Amino acid sequence: MHGSGTYHLTAGHKYEGEFFEGKKKGMGKFIWKNKDTFEGSHNNHDSHGSGKYTFSNNGEYFEGEYRYGKQNGRGMYHYANGDLFIGDYINGNLHGIGLMIYKNGGEDLREYRNGNFMRSIPDY
Repeated sequence: MHGSGTYHLTAGHKYEGEFFEGKKKGMGKFIWKNKDTFEGSHNNHDSHGSGKYTFSNNGEYFEGEYRYGKQNGRGMYHYANGDLFIGDYINGNLHGIGLMIYKNGGEDLREYRNGNFMRSIPDY
């Protein structure tokens, strides 16, 4: 397949978007059987580049950079309650200093290592 189209996978997933030499490449939307979605750039069947992953069960979503199917680089996680987290990711895990912005206007600077919360940084 070459160009734009829709591909239905046997597991019930679906991809709508660009193809190159039979592989997902370019902009597209992947829809999982559970209705989670990823909209953005694909390369060789993986999420690669900028994109948005939306969780169908609660409407929360992540917008940011992906590399080989995992969050890598800067991203923003939007919580269902209106809170927002801005930080860096390595291989799908939060890593480094990030900022939690609460719906009520409060903020909290946090440190993560390999996906594990390490500490809040007071009075930044």
